[in-house]
Amino acid sequence: MHKQGGGLLSVCGLDVDYSCLMIVREVAEGLAVEADENYTAALDLKLTPELRQSCMARELVNRIQNRRKEMDLQITDRVRIYLSGLGGYADLRSAVERHRDYILEETQGVGISFESEEGVAGNALTAVVVEGCEIGVGLVPLL
Repeated sequence: MHKQGGGLLSVCGLDVDYSCLMIVREVAEGLAVEADENYTAALDLKLTPELRQSCMARELVNRIQNRRKEMDLQITDRVRIYLSGLGGYADLRSAVERHRDYILEETQGVGISFESEEGVAGNALTAVVVEGCEIGVGLVPLL
């Protein structure tokens, strides 16, 4: 068997080359593995609750950014964010609360309120879907 640097491998005092062995690589469940002659990389594909919440927060940021575009807001325009309909989605609400600072920073938000449509001060809520959760998002630009 050739070592990665070339040459023979000594096993129990006998020199063995690659023609004497068959190497079988098995990938553990839940891992994605790629290898070449020098490196092997393995990724753990298990979704933890923390990772899922982080994904939800990023997806919500995307929906808010899309709403900002629809409203023709400038990149520097600050907004107050209103979210409606999270009552039935405890995971999403928890993700918003846990990643509040990230969401505000990425969207130029000054605050997040969990309000009904009346709390959006006349601006209509836009229905969006975040990780299968249908909620309303409203933005109020600050002057």
